[in-house]
Amino acid sequence: MSLSPIPSLLTPFHQVPQLWTASFLTRGGNELQTRRVSSIALVKAEKKCKANQKTEDRRALEEAKAQGKEAYAMAKAQIAHQRAAEA
Repeated sequence: MSLSPIPSLLTPFHQVPQLWTASFLTRGGNELQTRRVSSIALVKAEKKCKANQKTEDRRALEEAKAQGKEAYAMAKAQIAHQRAAEA
């Protein structure tokens, strides 16, 4: 006997928060829930920004490494300085 999966459970987990957020915003909600949804969106945007910055830093280090040890050391120091300034 074979059990067939329930179609509603086939939705990938990563889509559930997105669907909930979209549904919540179209139906409206109280102020506290609205702030929570907004803060979640802000955290997601910050994570994406940090990931993009890390990718850009890696690319810059690879380019500097191709130019030599001194260029690599200078690029690494510059990235460290930028991170310290952001913190």
